[in-house]
Amino acid sequence: MPAADPESFSWVEDDTVRFSEAGCLTLVTGLSATDALRRVGADLTQPASGPLGGGRVQGYSMISAHDGGSPDSPSAVLIEDNGYEGAQLDVLAALSRKGRAASVFWNVNGIVMFGCARRGRLVCSTELPDVAETLPRSLTTLVDLAAEDDAPLVAIAMAMAVTFTGIAVEPQPELVDPDVWYPITDPMLRLPVTAEELVVGGLPSAAMVEAVQAADADSRWRLVEWSVRDCLTRVGLQDDPAARDVLAQFANGQPVTVGVELARGRIEAERQTELAGDRLQRVFDNSEVPDWQRDSVLQESRLWAHRLWALRAVMYASLDDSVTAALGATYCASYSGDDESEFLNRATAMLANPA
Repeated sequence: MPAADPESFSWVEDDTVRFSEAGCLTLVTGLSATDALRRVGADLTQPASGPLGGGRVQGYSMISAHDGGSPDSPSAVLIEDNGYEGAQLDVLAALSRKGRAASVFWNVNGIVMFGCARRGRLVCSTELPDVAETLPRSLTTLVDLAAEDDAPLVAIAMAMAVTFTGIAVEPQPELVDPDVWYPITDPMLRLPVTAEELVVGGLPSAAMVEAVQAADADSRWRLVEWSVRDCLTRVGLQDDPAARDVLAQFANGQPVTVGVELARGRIEAERQTELAGDRLQRVFDNSEVPDWQRDSVLQESRLWAHRLWALRAVMYASLDDSVTAALGATYCASYSGDDESEFLNRATAMLANPA
């Protein structure tokens, strides 16, 4: 289909629109609005009426949806006011299992992100005006517009989402100011190690599992904070704005909300770790490569792996279950440096003597 016209989506940032300042719109084919809401973990038995927006209500992110298409060819638009669930790359991929999905996320800091997925696999994720290598060719003309001065990035991203999915999006009342919102009580999160694997497998150690289970919830959350803060510092992310936002939330003594920037950073770290591993294999398979070059590639591989495990540790800090959060964060953080045993010894001591 021809590329959509960005001018058709200037209404998204109009002051009369509920989510104009910061929001996320996710376009999904192959699913009805109800199915799409269930797919992201929304509880349809707890609808909230009125102009609530998509902030957090009783600790839950809120989301609404607008039906499109037909019974034979369903589609939906997920709506978030100051939310980002649809921009989470794991969520976007899951929403695309029966077709295509694309999301547009923007916030008050001027960050605008576009992502798209097809048949359960992520195709592209980029912050405009950047151009990702994996950007579908059909979107090239549109993304080129984002490089212009004062380009309407949100409108351009919307045009990209509509072009990719083929879903028509109009400023209908039920879309620009939904009457009903639902709490996301069971958010999708692809954990590297499940709660059962941590406990049954004795991870990060049998002694740590026993100690965490015996500790109270406050002690467990202190361990989560300590592990996350330590590993983010070790990989040089302690001053990253998105990381600082997570660290600041620990003062509340509750699970943290992990923003889309860190989620995207984790996906990128996964990709770079895999690529670095491939380069490392090629270097060591070639006997003519000098030692200094092997050392350089090995160091690069370690740095990406350490960053990946640190960002995985952050994922566990968003869980409600304090046992899984403590074990998962500690387990992942232990791999964010070169001395796993030394880290776990310090973690054990911290849990036993938090002061």
